[in-house]
This record gives sequence, C-alpha cells and structure tokens, in this order.
Amino acid sequence: MGKRSVRIAVVSALIAALVAIPCAVALRFCIRALEYVPTWQMPLIIAHRGDTTHAPENSTQSIAAAGKANADYAEIDVRLTADDRPVVFHDRKTGRLATSGLNRKVNSLTYRQLAGMRMGKPWINRHAGFYHVPTLDQAIETAQRANDHLGLLLEMKTDDLHAPKLAYTMSDAVEKLGFAKRTMVMSTSRRAMDVMHEMHPDWKVGWCLSGNAKRVDWRQPMDFVVIRSHEVTRKFMFEAKVHNVPVYVGQADSHHAVNHALALGAHGLLSNNVHHAVPAVRSYLVKVSLRDALLEKLGIRK
Repeated sequence: MGKRSVRIAVVSALIAALVAIPCAVALRFCIRALEYVPTWQMPLIIAHRGDTTHAPENSTQSIAAAGKANADYAEIDVRLTADDRPVVFHDRKTGRLATSGLNRKVNSLTYRQLAGMRMGKPWINRHAGFYHVPTLDQAIETAQRANDHLGLLLEMKTDDLHAPKLAYTMSDAVEKLGFAKRTMVMSTSRRAMDVMHEMHPDWKVGWCLSGNAKRVDWRQPMDFVVIRSHEVTRKFMFEAKVHNVPVYVGQADSHHAVNHALALGAHGLLSNNVHHAVPAVRSYLVKVSLRDALLEKLGIRK
C-alpha cells in the first residue's frame, strides 16, 4: 500500500471513530488529550535578543518583556568593551543602532563611552524606542526581577583569541549574581565553548551554527546546537538524535516554521516574535496530543 493510501485509510478511520464516540465520551477524551503531552515534548521558547516586538533588541526592556510574554529564555549577545566590561550588544560596531550614526568598534570604547551613546531605531520599530547599552550584570538582574524562571541564553560574541577573557568575565557576573541555574551559553567560536566547558562542566554550553549547519562536527562536545529554520532537515535532526544533542531552531516565527521544526524533533525555538511562537507551539502540541490520544483509544501504536 502506498503512502497516500495509508494516509487516506488512517484519516478515514479517525473520522469514523470520532463519529462513533458519544459526545460525553468525546468530551472526556478531549480533556484527557489536553493533559496527554509529556514534559519532555515541551520545547523551550527563546526570545531572540529579547522580546523585540515591544522593546529594542538586547535591552533590559526586551528582557523584561520576554518574561511577560512567557518565554523560557531571552537570548542576548555579550561582548567586551575596551575596559573589559561584558556588555549586551550584537554588532561589532555601533553604527546600525547609534542614533548619532557614530560607527565605532565596541571593543574600542570604554563602557562609560558606550553607555553614553543613545541607541535605537524607533522609526523602524515604533514599539522599540531608545535605550542605552546594558552590562551583563544589568541584564541578569532584569531577568531575576522579571519572574522566578526566566533564563538567559548568552551568546559569546568573540573570536578564538579573546574567548578566554570573555568567558572569565561572563562567568564572574553569572556566579556573583547566583544565576548559573538559569543560564545557558553558546558561541560560534569553538575556543569559547571549550574554555567555558572547562570552567563549568555543569553548565549548558552549545554551538551556534545558525546559517552554517554544514559546519557541524558531532565529535565535538556540545550540550545543544542552534541552527536556522531553513536548515532543519531530517538528516540533520536524525544525526543530532543519534548523538543525543538537542537542537534549537532560530528564526522560527511563522506557524509553518514552528510546525516544521517541532515535527522533526526540535527541542527549542528562537523566535523574533514570541507572541506568535507561544500560541503556535501550544496549537501544535494540542493537535499532536489529540492525535496520539485518539490513536491510543483506537488501539493503534505509532
């Protein structure tokens, strides 16, 4: 029997079963189905650079907004200033976000100089507004105030040469504020990952391969891997499962991207719009739970 025939047969059987089940039984069945999803199926919802639909990227406002949006983590970017302060800023240079247009390397500025620059592009995102670059300490304190569970996924923005210094300063901030249990770390730099693993073997340290999934080397130690939604393939997800490496999928903003990633076994989603991602995940899990509970009711095992 072909795949199409099998699908038609299964769908027909499900429809027939639903018609046959009395309304009261169906109601109890649906209620039970909503409780059917085991905890291991629940993916992490990660707000990419915080909740940027309501605040500027990588700001304390976006971190607080991520907590209000029920995200599990806010992903933020961390790099060093000229005076070795870990700050939350994505780009190597300030030009894209500085309202003055000044385009200086972040590592050439002291924190005082950087913090004195007004950032933001509210004419692009009217909800964003202006802000000043926060330190990692300020970001952690914001997450702690947001609620009792919001974590931070810290991306180490560094090359291999400067990786140890960034790892040490980040580690100091996290440990000083007692935030280790709510922290995950990732980087595109293998050196940064290795240093952080050596310092904290109990921390979750992942490889950010967003846009470069073909670079993956499963022999390297990693607690998770991050790729983009268009890179999610059955082959990649199968290899990740074989090596017991959770996959977090970035730029999962549409229902299609969320469904595709979850259907192939993604453990987490990095979204630019958690307000779309959260209901999309809930919708997907409800459909899956209903399907699985119905198959169990019919005595069918997948």
